Amino acid sequence: MKNLIIKSSVAILLLITSINSHASAVLFENVNIFDGKNEQLKNKHHVLVVDDKIKKISKVKFDIENGTVIIDGTDKTLMPGMIDVHAHLAITTALSKIHGYVSPEENAIRSTLTAKTFIDDGFTTVRDVGGHTFALKKLIDQGLVPGPRIYPSGAFISQTSGHGDFRTPAEPHASTGHVDAGHRLKMGKVVDGKAEIYRAVRENLRQGATQIKIMASGGAGSDFDPLDSLQFQPEEQLAAVNAAKDWGTYVTAHLLTDAAISRALDSGVMGVDHGLMIKERGMKKLVEKGAFLAPQFNATSPRLTELPGLQQVNIDKIVNAQKDMADLIPLIKKYQPKVPFAVDAFGPPSSHIKQRRYELYWGAELFGNFNTLKRATSVSAEFVAQSGKRNPYGKLGVIEEGALADLLLIDGNPLNDISLVGADDGWWDAETNEIETIQVIMKDGEFHKNTL
Repeated sequence: MKNLIIKSSVAILLLITSINSHASAVLFENVNIFDGKNEQLKNKHHVLVVDDKIKKISKVKFDIENGTVIIDGTDKTLMPGMIDVHAHLAITTALSKIHGYVSPEENAIRSTLTAKTFIDDGFTTVRDVGGHTFALKKLIDQGLVPGPRIYPSGAFISQTSGHGDFRTPAEPHASTGHVDAGHRLKMGKVVDGKAEIYRAVRENLRQGATQIKIMASGGAGSDFDPLDSLQFQPEEQLAAVNAAKDWGTYVTAHLLTDAAISRALDSGVMGVDHGLMIKERGMKKLVEKGAFLAPQFNATSPRLTELPGLQQVNIDKIVNAQKDMADLIPLIKKYQPKVPFAVDAFGPPSSHIKQRRYELYWGAELFGNFNTLKRATSVSAEFVAQSGKRNPYGKLGVIEEGALADLLLIDGNPLNDISLVGADDGWWDAETNEIETIQVIMKDGEFHKNTL
């Protein structure tokens, strides 16, 4: 353990010495633009970035100030930085390994290393939906360590026996004063009743949560709660929703079954995370209420059970859940809900990289390259912007004048070949090398990467 922490600390120092280089004005010349919304590229345009925003987009050349950095984008595609709306930066190992194996200090170092993998892969924003990432967000925003913008939820809010109750069978309840692994790592809060929910939601908001995450159904990654279980009574869910609304933001929820989805939507939940076992009733209600559906399409892959760190109980749950996912994709194609890009990776940095790249590949296999890239940019940006008054950032996910300059310059056209942004069908056999075809990664008008 000591050697791991020493090596990780050295890596942190190396990261800090390689933080973004800044230029106050950058001109991308002759680029083909994927604006995040439209499938048709805007060919041979010029895009001027000043400070942290896109200042001007034009088909014709225009005058620029002396000292402007000029990048020739001939035959290259300029696109928005990508967004993962279901990230877990602070779950840095298999859930079965958190009980006494990982200290808060080691977890913080691991999450910092994981954050760098996101921006290295062209993901300039994440919505973190469970874990203590407030300090990491602060340091990234201050430019002290490299990583994506973080929309943090803070600790999972789970009922006793719920999907976020990570105790082993022998451990007593938190009400006895016992501190389990989930609480020790500030990963989750186990609460019951409206009063406790109000306190948990408000504490997360006080820490800086941009939205609130509750566990509202069973799940496959947990050991004890049945997949079909409904979690939190409607009045408890409504308490979370009302407390979030008081701060101008929303509640998102872990949800699998149609019954759980319907209950949560009726309570005012606006984010259905997973939703993999949704049926027509739930889908109609979701579209009617304007909520977002954030599934992981890799969950429909027959290779899902190959995820490292799964125990037999989790594999059995996955197999059972997959038997009831047949309606998901046909219903999405029929009702066209708002579906952002969501990976749900956790574990070491390599696991995040492989799952992220496989999700790009599998989503494109199911829905096409354009749909996948639009979901990973403008649709995901629309989702994170639901945090309203708690939104710490500006306009993301599009190439438009006035939008924040989170940009990728791709050697080629990813709408024709999505592997250019890292999509990989290798799953756990895949390499985790740098994506060389992403030649420029810019966040906030600063270069994280520039090979040109």
